[in-house]
Amino acid sequence: MTAAARPKRPPSPKLLAERTAQAAPFVQAFVRAFEHAGAAAAPAWLAALRQAGLAAFRAQGFPTPALEAWRFTNLRALADAQLAPAGDPIAATLPPALAALTPRATFVNGRFAAALSDLAGLPAGVTLTPLAEATARDGDALRTRIGKLVPAEGDGLAALNAAFLADGAVLSVAAGTLATAPLHLVMLGTAPAPLSFHPRLLVSLGAQAQATIVEHQAGAAGQPYLANQVCEIDVAAGARLAWITHQDHAPGAFAVARMAAAVARDASFRHVLLATGALLSRHEVRIRLDGPGASTGIHAAGLLRGAALADITTAIEHAAPHTTSDEIVKLVLDGRSRGVFQGRIAVAPGAQKIEGYQLSRGLLLSEDATANLKPELEIFADDVKCSHGSTVGQVDPAQLFYLRARGIDPTTARRLLVEGFVGEILEKVPDDETRARLAAQAAAWLAG
Repeated sequence: MTAAARPKRPPSPKLLAERTAQAAPFVQAFVRAFEHAGAAAAPAWLAALRQAGLAAFRAQGFPTPALEAWRFTNLRALADAQLAPAGDPIAATLPPALAALTPRATFVNGRFAAALSDLAGLPAGVTLTPLAEATARDGDALRTRIGKLVPAEGDGLAALNAAFLADGAVLSVAAGTLATAPLHLVMLGTAPAPLSFHPRLLVSLGAQAQATIVEHQAGAAGQPYLANQVCEIDVAAGARLAWITHQDHAPGAFAVARMAAAVARDASFRHVLLATGALLSRHEVRIRLDGPGASTGIHAAGLLRGAALADITTAIEHAAPHTTSDEIVKLVLDGRSRGVFQGRIAVAPGAQKIEGYQLSRGLLLSEDATANLKPELEIFADDVKCSHGSTVGQVDPAQLFYLRARGIDPTTARRLLVEGFVGEILEKVPDDETRARLAAQAAAWLAG
């Protein structure tokens, strides 16, 4: 009997008991939020989607290291924290640097905050609608899109997001629209008490459209919180989307973000990530190249210190011939921090003439830091160019000696070498102002 045909063993009584305990506070919050106060207001399809998400979460619980995809990341602390879903919107203020960005859509604990947003400068052809408003007004158009790229089955946290689906954004760029200035999305977390929130972003670019999205994930100091975000993106033929994310959640936060994109013929999706915040973060990106000429690039840097853990997990599927991908991930680890990279490039049968490149590197600034790098290639075609490389090490003594020999003190020399290590990622940011801002934030982290 093959592994695929072998029947799955039922969960052990201990595992079932753990899942029941993990789900209990969320089930109680679900009843309060949707079965009582919110039941009458929700469309039937949305109520059914939430119920299905809750059932999937109760069956799966939080992912554990027993799952290969979560082998290096243990959510025990998150499961034990019992972070009940956020209730009514919370008043908040934006840091001046974020408040100066326009056009800007701001979300506080997953809820759209009109008072902290400024969408007056949106170009013609670009529309952003709060998800809570869109589900009430355009439910038939959304019901087939929600969960299309990130289904609830097989992923406890995606199921939890579906169960508590309440708000987020529906962003559309009409065909042929060339949006030259970036649109800023501010995802702010603030917790007067331990809580969780679950925003959903639905993004679509029409044929030959072009846009740049800059996402700022930020957090205010306070109680621990879970930011459990799902983003589903459709990039139509010939369109080009650049998505830049700075993950800078509060030091005690748990941040899980899933991004999935379907990229059509001759279209391009580029993603740049800088992760500097959260106690535990996982940034998961899954790209499917659906048509000839489609391309993608994922470039990520994680800067970690203390006891922080950052997990960057990616999967690029070459589902069509003549597609290209390139990926570079770099982790800088200090203190007792731990960095994880899992990257898979999959080439489907018949997807000939593709090119896939992947590089992951870990830079250890402390003897107590740990890097777990796991590159993967899965190829079912014979006319391809695919490569991957992975290295972990400390600051190169020869390079350090070179700078010291020119009168640079040891601290500055190390900082310059680390800046150069991360700089290759930041160079991929297409917008000059955003690139300079991220470079300054990376430099401030290094100086700290």
